[in-house]
Amino acid sequence: MAKTSEKSAANKVAYKDLRDWISALEAAGQLGRVKAEIDWKYEFAQIVRRTWDTCGDASPALLFENIKDYKAPKPNKIFVGSFRSWYRTAMMLGLDPNTATRSLLLTTLQDRIKNQANVIPPRIVKTGPVKENVITGDKVDMTIFPVPFFGERDGGRFIGTMHTVITRDPDSGWMNCGTYRMMMHNGQETGIQMDPANQHIGQHFYKYVERNEPMPVAIVIGQEPALTFKGASPTLEPVSEFDVAGAIRGEAIEVVKCETNDLYVPANAEIVLEGTIHPKERKLEG
Repeated sequence: MAKTSEKSAANKVAYKDLRDWISALEAAGQLGRVKAEIDWKYEFAQIVRRTWDTCGDASPALLFENIKDYKAPKPNKIFVGSFRSWYRTAMMLGLDPNTATRSLLLTTLQDRIKNQANVIPPRIVKTGPVKENVITGDKVDMTIFPVPFFGERDGGRFIGTMHTVITRDPDSGWMNCGTYRMMMHNGQETGIQMDPANQHIGQHFYKYVERNEPMPVAIVIGQEPALTFKGASPTLEPVSEFDVAGAIRGEAIEVVKCETNDLYVPANAEIVLEGTIHPKERKLEG
C-alpha cells in the first residue's frame, strides 16, 4: 500500500464527481458549451459527429445546455466526449497533458490497472448527493431526462452509452461494473445488451436465469471519470472495477447502498437507475 500512497501524492487525480471533472476540463480549455437550442432527435448526434470529424483529437468535450423540450426545472443538459482526446485521458491520470506521450499514457494505465497491489477498494459512506432526490414506484419516469435519439435507423433512444451498469454474482457476491448499451423502451423500461459468453453481466444474469429469479441492477449515469473509464474495459474476478478505478484516481471511490437492493453506487453520482432484469423477458434492441 505504500506504493499506492506515493502515487496518490504525486498525482492528484481524484475528481470528486462529474461536475468537478467538467470544471477541470473548462479550466484547461477542454470544454465547449453549446447554449443554442438543440433537438435531442438527430441534431444533437450530428453536431457531435461533425465536431469530432472536423476537429479530430483536438475536439473539446461538449456540454449541451439547451435541449429542445427540456427546460428547467427538468434535467436539460447532455455532456459528451470525456475521453475523445489523449489530452483529457492524461488529465484523468494526473499526468501533464502538455508533455505526456501516448506511450506514457498506456504504460501508466497498464501499471495502475494490471498491478493488483495498487488497487484501492471503495469506501462505504452512509449517504451522499445521489440520495438528495429519490423517486420510486409509479412516479419513476426516465423520459424526464433528455435522452438522445442518435440516428434515424436506431430502434429508439439510448439512455446508456457512457455509463456504468452494476451487478453482483449471486454465488460469490462479487460486483461487476461495466458499460453495456441501453435502449429506453418507455419511461419505466430499458433494455441492456449483453453477451453471456464474454461479459460478466451476462454470466451473472444466466445464474439468475437458472434460479428463475430477477437480477438486481443499478445503472449510474454521470459520475467521476475513473470509474466511467474503467467500466468500458474488463477486470478479472475477484477484483472489481471499483477497486481499479480507485487505483487510477489514487483514492477510494465513496459508495452508498442502493434504495431497493444490496448493490453499491458512487455517492456523488448524478443519476442512478435501480431495477431488475426479468429472467425470461426479452425485447428487441438496436
